[in-house]
Amino acid sequence: MADALFNGDGDNAEYDIHRRPDLQVITPGARIQYSCDWRGAGGRPQVIGPDHSGPRDGIRWYSYGSVRPDGWFQSQIKTGPLQDCWDLTWDDRPGQYVVIAEIRDGSAPQHPPTYRYRSQQLGAAGAMLGDWLDKLLKHGDGPSPEEAEREIGRYRKLLDDIARKSPPRDAAAHQQVVENWGQLAAHLRGLLAPSDGKRRIPVRGLHLETQTQVQRPLLLFLTELDDVTRPIGNGRMVTMKRWALVDWTDASHPRFRGHHEGEGHTAQAAIEACFSAWDWGNAYPEGHVQFEVPRSVRSMVGGDVRRQMRTNGTTLTEEVVIVFQWIAIGTMMVAGFCCIFVAVPTVASLTMGTSVLASTAGAVFSVAQRWRQGLFDWRADALDGLTIVGNLMGASVWARGARVRAWAAGGKKLDFVFLGARVGVDAVQGILIVESRIAELEALMKDPSVSPEERARRALALIAELAAVGLMTAVSLKASVKEGEVLSDQPKHLPGDPRVNVPDETLTNLTRRDGPVIDTTVPPVAEGHTARTPQQRTRVQTGVTPVPVRLDPHETDFAKAYPPDMHPWRRYRILRDEIELVDKDGFRFHAECNDGTLNITIYTVFDPKQNPRDAEYFGTKNALKSTVMRAKDLYPRMYKHFEQAGNPVTRLEGSWAWTNYNDAKVKFDELIATGMEPRAAARVAVTYARSYIKYHKPMGFTRVVTAEHHEWHQFSFTIERE
Repeated sequence: MADALFNGDGDNAEYDIHRRPDLQVITPGARIQYSCDWRGAGGRPQVIGPDHSGPRDGIRWYSYGSVRPDGWFQSQIKTGPLQDCWDLTWDDRPGQYVVIAEIRDGSAPQHPPTYRYRSQQLGAAGAMLGDWLDKLLKHGDGPSPEEAEREIGRYRKLLDDIARKSPPRDAAAHQQVVENWGQLAAHLRGLLAPSDGKRRIPVRGLHLETQTQVQRPLLLFLTELDDVTRPIGNGRMVTMKRWALVDWTDASHPRFRGHHEGEGHTAQAAIEACFSAWDWGNAYPEGHVQFEVPRSVRSMVGGDVRRQMRTNGTTLTEEVVIVFQWIAIGTMMVAGFCCIFVAVPTVASLTMGTSVLASTAGAVFSVAQRWRQGLFDWRADALDGLTIVGNLMGASVWARGARVRAWAAGGKKLDFVFLGARVGVDAVQGILIVESRIAELEALMKDPSVSPEERARRALALIAELAAVGLMTAVSLKASVKEGEVLSDQPKHLPGDPRVNVPDETLTNLTRRDGPVIDTTVPPVAEGHTARTPQQRTRVQTGVTPVPVRLDPHETDFAKAYPPDMHPWRRYRILRDEIELVDKDGFRFHAECNDGTLNITIYTVFDPKQNPRDAEYFGTKNALKSTVMRAKDLYPRMYKHFEQAGNPVTRLEGSWAWTNYNDAKVKFDELIATGMEPRAAARVAVTYARSYIKYHKPMGFTRVVTAEHHEWHQFSFTIERE
């Protein structure tokens, strides 16, 4: 294989090969630009002298591949241009390839050339589309047309509200945005009108544009229309079934919208006619489409559940078309990540609820009873992005309130700022944002140079980022009718106690910027009146964290779970600041915690498809797992080990590669497509890696300090505990 023949990056350390778009796996017909870039500043090194003038190095391109036509391996070499870049259109067979930059020193031609390599995998379009469609479907069913119309209407109203509050400097540009949204809504209404009142059956599909390799989720639905009667001669009539496949992927763009009807004597014939009409009538760029026949019609249709068709429209080249392009609604909704449609998490902390609002008044209720009565209503619907932005920037309902101190994961106190308002006499609604990030949102709210459209986009992107990393949450405080009667009652037995908090006062202070800090980490005080309630029982959960007992490294739970005599280890080391285990097969777990900063290397599963180079190391081409080490056990035990050894982890530093990289890259690409800045997108994307979700986030590592995407298929990051 090519990767085996050209193992490593080459022997020239001065240059790197970059590609645009940066895709490791592509399909035949893709056009990729490769550039050989000097690591120094100012472009390629120059030489001016008697024997040579100009760039010091000349670069010649090649591609090498080992493909397998008709069961036989065959090597093939393609010669590229003599220049810095190579715009290569891949018209080869699927297989493993290497792009080679041959670098010759023009000032010393007697020296042998040096090389840089970049591997490239060419896959079959059908198989790759199926894999991408599987990943897409895992995120959910996507939006319904009704949801899209409703949210577009809300967004248009939001833009109007922002414009009224802060009139834009460029009124003409804002008016154009308003008209664009109006046209989008009108086109969508026209697509949906024929199926109003009828069942709309979603169809999930994906389009791959060959040349650019752009993947576009498709928003489609099948609907059964009214039967139609047709003459068949001799005065006879026949009733035909009529169905339609509606493409509402981007109602603002004629390439990605359409109404494709089909007729037939049976529902099966009509639906198949719809698919055929869609195949002939779509205007998608040249590429491939793969879609799934919906479950509810499979019994009627029969045949393959997953189908594929080629598209032959002209290429979009430099034109950028995003599903619902004005704000990328469609793409993000289908993926299931758009903050407009995904509710912001609501506070559900018993400690916080009782600490903020548990009054000593209303003595017939214990703290636990207050919770059950709904004084802190964590079951209320969470807020969504449009509601938040509308209240902050549009209708101006919310304002900055008090600072709230709360327990974060891992027993750490964290200061939040409340943004919201008191709604009536018995309720408060708003959001809590960690204090260190509040300045970004406030600056955006006050910047008069930003248009309503851009302000809304950037605010939604910021909200999505904060919600994703756990730095923002929604708050809904509402008293029940019975509780509302005693909100203002003063304590009868603890007058003057500074720990006492009357609910009405707390609700008021929460919405006051100049009010006192609301410390939810202090256990609340509650009183009971035995004269009115002879027997009471009160139970309060507080944020008190027990003091850990320091153990010798070989006395921790980790050391007991992996003793030195349980396995013929190749390497075994368990210290206060380091764990290193290498089993008999060569699988490895290595964790170091220096001054609270954790670095981990873990390799417990060998996948020959993902890491073919390691087949020689393990002595097999078959999948292999460690017989003694499993990630689901290693991670939690490792965290507990460092804590028990008196060296708790407070910061996670490292990088995502392989499967974790792929998880993060999907989210990264989605955010970049919406216009988010790369570093901000990386800070969100790293939290979508499966290892983070499974093992690190539950331990409280939610504050992403830094993150960056690298060309060599890695995300580096620093994540701290809140």
